[in-house]
Amino acid sequence: MQVLRQVDQGTASLVGWGVRALVLCPQEGGDARLPMQIAKFGGKVTQIHDAFEAIEAVTMDAGGYGLLVIECDAFGGLEAGRRVQSLIQMSGFEIPTILISSACTEQTFPTQEREPVTLRAPISAVATRVALEYAMRNRLVYSAA
Repeated sequence: MQVLRQVDQGTASLVGWGVRALVLCPQEGGDARLPMQIAKFGGKVTQIHDAFEAIEAVTMDAGGYGLLVIECDAFGGLEAGRRVQSLIQMSGFEIPTILISSACTEQTFPTQEREPVTLRAPISAVATRVALEYAMRNRLVYSAA
């Protein structure tokens, strides 16, 4: 027996509805679609082009960001993205993180909450949605039917 579940796209909720997302990306040469893809899924995107400014923005903003997305290639690769995330964690802030790199050989969706989701660049809309859902899995709000 086969069971199909159809999702009405008109009433389907946006995956990142209302989340403040900080995107660390290069000023030129990066994937310009990435901030637009996050915004399409309901995120409020702020772009920053310097790693230390991103760390300061996350640690100093009283309102708080709900998601950090780093295009790692422009800032020294995947390890540099991991360093940015660990500096934020050492400051006492936990933030779901998505790292995007062309050097990524395998996309990972870790079971540990502190670990970042890693994606291969260039990123597709489907990969963006899956990564957003996974990174914010503990922030989902279930509504009564």
